Amino acid sequence: MRAFYDWLGSLICHQLPERSLMINETVLPVCARDTGIYIGMFVSLVYLMIKKRWKCDKPPALKITVILCLMIIPMGVDGVSSYLGLRSTTNIIRIITGALFGMTLPFFLMPIAHFKVFAINTRPSLIAVKEIIIVTAVVLIGCMAVYMGMFPSWWVISTIILVTILFIYYRLCYTIVCQVFSHMQKGKIVVALLLQLVVFSTLYVLRYYVLVYFL
Repeated sequence: MRAFYDWLGSLICHQLPERSLMINETVLPVCARDTGIYIGMFVSLVYLMIKKRWKCDKPPALKITVILCLMIIPMGVDGVSSYLGLRSTTNIIRIITGALFGMTLPFFLMPIAHFKVFAINTRPSLIAVKEIIIVTAVVLIGCMAVYMGMFPSWWVISTIILVTILFIYYRLCYTIVCQVFSHMQKGKIVVALLLQLVVFSTLYVLRYYVLVYFL
């Protein structure tokens, strides 16, 4: 089972040991930055579920959207500047900037599938700035707990990460299906799952050729 977790993680992550975190001396299936991204996504998705906004059809108001967009920037700055050799970075910076980036995405992704072009959308994914503060606090506490090894189970964190990966890719596929085949009444879930299978098959093939021809 652990081999499957590592394999699935390898489809989307470089899995470099020095850039990854460990729990009970076992490396997580994705790197520190990706760990932060998917923990952030997971917390935001759970928050939307708790607030009963799973079928929200409207992005947040402009002020909230601007704040969320600003939270995306640190990961880009950290990643680009470190890859260009302008500065060095650390796993704690990677997981925190990744978490800030990841937690913003569900608040934009979830409304897209239900967004109505020719009708009024009335259900925003976020309503108040204080909601951002709450979600951010939970995300950062969770990431720090993972970074400091306070979670006793590798399986719990790895399962959260991989289930979130599977769901996010499915949701992207489902959103595409909903927007492209907007008049389809039935079968959207099946088509989305088939599209997701194609996406993961493509990632597998790309990974194979990278390993064979470039490494």
